[in-house]
Amino acid sequence: MVIKRLFILLLFIPQFAFSESYVKDNNIYNDGNKVKTILINDELGSVLLDNKDVIVISNSYNASSTKTELNYVFSKLNGNILKMEQVNYSPEYDRYYGYFLNFPNGINVEDINEEFIDGLESRYGFKDYAFFNKNDHLILNIKEHDKNIFFSTYNNKSILIINYDISSDGKLLSEKYMKCEYLNESINSSSCKEIGFVNKRSYLYTSPNSISKMYLIKGDQVIINDVKSLKNEKWYLINYKGKKEINMWIKADSVDLN
Repeated sequence: MVIKRLFILLLFIPQFAFSESYVKDNNIYNDGNKVKTILINDELGSVLLDNKDVIVISNSYNASSTKTELNYVFSKLNGNILKMEQVNYSPEYDRYYGYFLNFPNGINVEDINEEFIDGLESRYGFKDYAFFNKNDHLILNIKEHDKNIFFSTYNNKSILIINYDISSDGKLLSEKYMKCEYLNESINSSSCKEIGFVNKRSYLYTSPNSISKMYLIKGDQVIINDVKSLKNEKWYLINYKGKKEINMWIKADSVDLN
């Protein structure tokens, strides 16, 4: 009875209701109060997008060798930032690459300052990357966390994304490497496929449990096209680009995804 009365009481007391963020006159408001944040920068040409469940602050700017699109996605329900998306474009090579920072518990948009942003960029942004030609195909080489990611970018609609999960204090919880499609100046999230690294010499299979004479060696990079579980054993259908392109099955425990 006490619980029921408390529930009815909550329904009729406004201060117990969730606040909601919204966009008005190109400003963000939370619970009727204007939100002040460094994320909105008129000099960079910020655009505010009010979507169904989230608000997106979108910034774009040009440097001498790259064009950068940076989106901050946060909940309309409580104003917490859920994700930061950075996509870089190289005019010289006509190629895209970028990273996502996900915050599982969210971060209050009003608590973010330039020092916090700079700290995330220095830890999780691209530090080392280079474009070069190999066998007449353009390759993007990114050195990240002691891994060399060789990403073939001759298809100009593909993009390399490093997908991080970050705690509210900036610590790395997990990371995944993704190959996504970049269409109509936006990333098609449903197209993203994980990139893995072979962790030991491993034979390839024409189908699960049907072994071939072909194998990959430690460090080879593959794209995960499909996943199957058979008799408590997990399998990946992988794409490997070497001297020739290979699409075959491999045991999942032979591939590291981070």
